[in-house]
Amino acid sequence: MKKLLSLIVLTALISCQTEVNRKIDISVSDAEKIDLATNFLDGMDKYNQNLKIVDQEFSDFENGNLQAMYDTASEDLIWSSPAGDSLSKEAWMGGMKEWQEGFKNFKFVNRDYYPSVDDTLFLPNGGVRAYGNWRFTHKETGTEFDIPYYSVQNFNEEGKTNFIVEMFDSGSIFLKLQ
Repeated sequence: MKKLLSLIVLTALISCQTEVNRKIDISVSDAEKIDLATNFLDGMDKYNQNLKIVDQEFSDFENGNLQAMYDTASEDLIWSSPAGDSLSKEAWMGGMKEWQEGFKNFKFVNRDYYPSVDDTLFLPNGGVRAYGNWRFTHKETGTEFDIPYYSVQNFNEEGKTNFIVEMFDSGSIFLKLQ
């Protein structure tokens, strides 16, 4: 029922022509409107499924359960680290282990999630954008950190993470430790 109601509302919104549309004479057939609405709903369904995976991965990292994170990723994962490199699944896991070895008390707070969109119609594509702050403590010095964080994760057809880009100021962490 929720899908049907969403489909009706989305179709109604898409079918409304603005003054700009009338002047330019852009017309979209009913079949195209239904396709757009269906693609939107399918993308949101994938997003909602993948959101659970992403949220659990953050919780797994907080708890040091790296194997659970590793298991949610595809073998051909590409990780774009904060340094800007495109790295493998093994490199990603190595990076996660290094963080766990050097720091403790990880908490991902103020979690906020949004759907990623495709590059053509800007419809949800199942990807998940995550915003929040990582709080953690350096094991050796006791220095505490609260770092703004942003990531985008995309998924393959099997529901496994196949792309991660992470953005945060890793340089400030290591400068603070000097």
